[in-house]
Amino acid sequence: MARLLELELAQKRTVWKNTKARKKSLRSLAFLLVFIILAACLFGFFMAYTRMTEERQNRPAATSHR
Repeated sequence: MARLLELELAQKRTVWKNTKARKKSLRSLAFLLVFIILAACLFGFFMAYTRMTEERQNRPAATSHR
């Protein structure tokens, strides 16, 4: 009886270990996805800022007629 309980517990431990490894990999994947999204947003803001700066420099100076 004790051996059967020990065998069942060993099987449950392997299931728990596999589940823990799967959750860890999913958590790592989620952090990677968030990092990629943040990096893409920062790159987009950088590109928008660069274009706005270029347009501001290329715009002819406004002269006021009085």
